[in-house]
Amino acid sequence: MKLVFIILIMSVAPITSASEAIPNPESVRAYKHFWNSFDQYEASRVYDSKETISQAWDQLKQEYHVTKRSMSEQQLTALKRAAEKYRNHIEEHSRADNIPYVLLNLAQILNKIANHYQEFDVTAGTQYRSEALEVLSDISKRFPRFEKREEVLYLKAVTLASIDQKESAYTVWKQLAKIARKTLFGAHAHVAIGDHLFNQEKAIQALKSYDKALRIMKILSASNIDYELLRIQYRIAWAAYRSAELGRCISTAIEILQPGRPMGKLSIKDNIEQDAMELIGDALYEKNDMMYTQATLGRKVLRNYSSGIALRILKRYLSGQIHTDIIDLGEFIIDRFPRAMHLPDILTILAESYGAIENEERRLEALEKLSLLLPRNSLWRSQYRHRFEVIKNMEIKALAASQLLAAHYYRLGMINASVSSFQTAASYYHILVEFNQNHSKAHEWLLRQANAYYFSSHLGEAKKIYESLIKDRKVDQKNLQLASYQLVLSYEKIWRQEFGRSLEKNQKPYQDPIVLQHLRDFETAAEAFSNRFPTSRFNIEGLLRVASANRDMQRLKKASEYWRRVLISQPSADQRALAIRGIVYQKVQSGDHDDIIETVTRYLKLEKWSQIGRNLGRELQGILSQAVRDASDDLNSKGQVFEAGQLLIKIAEDFPGLPQRDVLFRDGVYMLAIAGDWATALKLCDMALNQKSFRYKGDIAYLKGRSLEYQMRFKLAATAYLKMGRRFPKHSRAGIALERASTLAQAEGDIKVAADASVQLAKLQRGKAKKHKYYTQAAQYYTDIADHQNALRYGNVALSTASSREQKLGIRLLVAKQKYALGSESLALKEYKVISKDVQRQKDKIDFEAYSRVLGEASFLLGEEQREIFVDFKIRERQGHWTHNVKEKVERFERLYAAYSTSIKSGHPTWASQSRYYLGQSAENFSREINEALMADDKLKSGTRKRIKNHAIRFQQLAKQFYSENIMERNRKPKDYRHNPWVKKSMIKLAGFHDNKLLRINDEKLPYSMGTLMPQQWSM
Repeated sequence: MKLVFIILIMSVAPITSASEAIPNPESVRAYKHFWNSFDQYEASRVYDSKETISQAWDQLKQEYHVTKRSMSEQQLTALKRAAEKYRNHIEEHSRADNIPYVLLNLAQILNKIANHYQEFDVTAGTQYRSEALEVLSDISKRFPRFEKREEVLYLKAVTLASIDQKESAYTVWKQLAKIARKTLFGAHAHVAIGDHLFNQEKAIQALKSYDKALRIMKILSASNIDYELLRIQYRIAWAAYRSAELGRCISTAIEILQPGRPMGKLSIKDNIEQDAMELIGDALYEKNDMMYTQATLGRKVLRNYSSGIALRILKRYLSGQIHTDIIDLGEFIIDRFPRAMHLPDILTILAESYGAIENEERRLEALEKLSLLLPRNSLWRSQYRHRFEVIKNMEIKALAASQLLAAHYYRLGMINASVSSFQTAASYYHILVEFNQNHSKAHEWLLRQANAYYFSSHLGEAKKIYESLIKDRKVDQKNLQLASYQLVLSYEKIWRQEFGRSLEKNQKPYQDPIVLQHLRDFETAAEAFSNRFPTSRFNIEGLLRVASANRDMQRLKKASEYWRRVLISQPSADQRALAIRGIVYQKVQSGDHDDIIETVTRYLKLEKWSQIGRNLGRELQGILSQAVRDASDDLNSKGQVFEAGQLLIKIAEDFPGLPQRDVLFRDGVYMLAIAGDWATALKLCDMALNQKSFRYKGDIAYLKGRSLEYQMRFKLAATAYLKMGRRFPKHSRAGIALERASTLAQAEGDIKVAADASVQLAKLQRGKAKKHKYYTQAAQYYTDIADHQNALRYGNVALSTASSREQKLGIRLLVAKQKYALGSESLALKEYKVISKDVQRQKDKIDFEAYSRVLGEASFLLGEEQREIFVDFKIRERQGHWTHNVKEKVERFERLYAAYSTSIKSGHPTWASQSRYYLGQSAENFSREINEALMADDKLKSGTRKRIKNHAIRFQQLAKQFYSENIMERNRKPKDYRHNPWVKKSMIKLAGFHDNKLLRINDEKLPYSMGTLMPQQWSM
């Protein structure tokens, strides 16, 4: 904000009491007004103020200095002569009574001379001011009780300030303030003190000084008291703002704006009012109380200034992006002062804020209000018609708003095909054109207005504007061409409307004379445009539109003429595509099958579809595809299956972009296969499967498997079937393919493929029974190839689908085996034990085969764990003497026997015979280990040796017994043990035994009361 210093010249009575003692007093009295004015002091502040001086101050000072420059050299000479006479008078009459008056007048004249010189050179006149200061100091020193001492101090302070001695001047001002408590000099002194403090950023102290000046001023009675009050109130408003006394600032500034305040010239008045409004606005912004702000602005005294103050606040809000407050205050001002002078700026800011918060509806409302100020007959314009700068500002903003609105609604109409949007756009373009028909964009606005009428189906208004633009010689070539072409489109739209009306009346448009007449008008307009703008891109567009109209009127021959004209007129790619489409359409309508194929094939092979566009190419391909399909059906109906297949394959290969190319290719391959050409069919299947975009790979993949199977290539056929089932699980033949894959793979020994096929089959099933069947089958296959991860995975799935006790027990054992194989041995062993107990508990509820199989295997696996523990224990490798370790190993054999015995009791041929064999093998190996230890230890006592030897003999005898049991079981159940490998191994073991004294045992060592399978005296 600019700080304005008001210069109010005040007059006082002559200070000389004995004029007869003053030489040439008239020459001095003419300038008596100078010294007691406040002008010299404020002039000095032009150079040292920390604030920017306002334009009002610059204008006033310029006017004042122009007047002063008129002083003639004769006046300066007269001043110097007067000063010299005063010097002489003082020298000659140093003791006269009027000496202090003479000295005071001399000081005044010296300052005046210095001012005269300083008007032309700011550095000049210093010597005169210095002399004046000496004179003034002499008065104060010699005449301390001088009745004009206030004037002396006043002039001294002003003089010091003029030579930039601020601190010294400040001291003198304070001296003056102490003694001049009820005079104008005292008020000015407090003002000067306040200014000094204000410039030192001591606004609170400055405010106190200004208040003292105000109090003095209110008790004075002078003709220019209002000017003095205004000067002080202005400073108080500023100091209050800087002191954060916002309420005081606001109230004081409001007093400044009171009607009838004397402010001098109009230029000064405007600037003072502007600064006061800005002060109020900034204070209200800092106060940050919307209710208080609105109440203040609504005061009657501010009705002429509220919009300006609000604008100041809104600008501050906008700089801080405080959009909610902008909206609250802006809407209040617009509602309270609908014709305020600052309305254009407020609406502009309001629209910007609504845009920032993405409230497009309210933004448009603000812009619409702004736009309505633009017309020549608007009330707002009429109110401020004499304020040129205000009207100019409004026109700039309202014109921009109108253009934004017109463009917005025009664009909205184009996007949404909204008739109301086009009508609104037309009204705003009308406002723009009416405002300034000579504007550089006037023709463009007219063209947009006509287009808006065109799109809103006001064709009469649109035609009128188009025709006026065409006749206007000032229209540039671009807008002329656009108007001419839009006129063609208008005629087309008129024909379309009549065409539609004829159809609604159930008439035949191509026979309606009115429709035909409008068509001829349309053709005439298009021909006229073509002749006037032959190189225009719209020329060919017009020909295409006329061709389409003739096509719709069933005048295909006439339409073909226009399409051919397009093809020879260097059309764009899109235009060429439209013409080709039209010609092909005529061929299709003719019904000549051979002609269709010949025409379409020619275009497909010769045209550059990358330039013309793929859409038309696909359309022609679709036509060709259908024609070829019809030809193939004809051949097939005649029994020429092989020839039909060849035709389909050939077209599919020649035109890979055909929309039904994959269908044609697939059907062609099937027809070749049906015709017996399996080798060619297989080759074509591989070709199709390698194409990423082939749509019927499921059919082709199945056909490949069939082709391989018919060629006796079963392993490859199984793999092909599996791939088909995996890639196309939803295909209708996926299940059949996977069944074939599993069967053929198992027959060929490819268990991995069989397992994978079983998994895919299980996934295809809906019922639990079939899912369990195939998941169990897959898990068993994976077990066979040691793929324990997959075996465990699908075993668990099979378990979740099991329904009977037999199924659950069997699959639980399978899952436990996979856990054991994958390293979870302890968990698996626990499962084995649980399963073994569950089987025995449910013996009467399950069939014997499942009982013996599950119990036998589970118990055998437990025995295997004990066998590993037994074998791992080496009597000569363990700590302690080996004879003591024999006892520990005997105990381990007990646990081994306990596990295997349950498997033997199950009666299952495989697991019982295998358990007996491993018991015999373990006993035999233990006996051998003992004998080897006896042979290696020659220091063993004879009694101990004999006792240990008996153990060896006993275990060797047990081994023979276990082997013998296997043979006996086979003899009892030859059918169950036929081809049993463990029986054969037991026979081989028994054949290796021979009679040896070392292996004999006494009868008392093996009592008859004990079973032959139960060892005697396990421990030592």
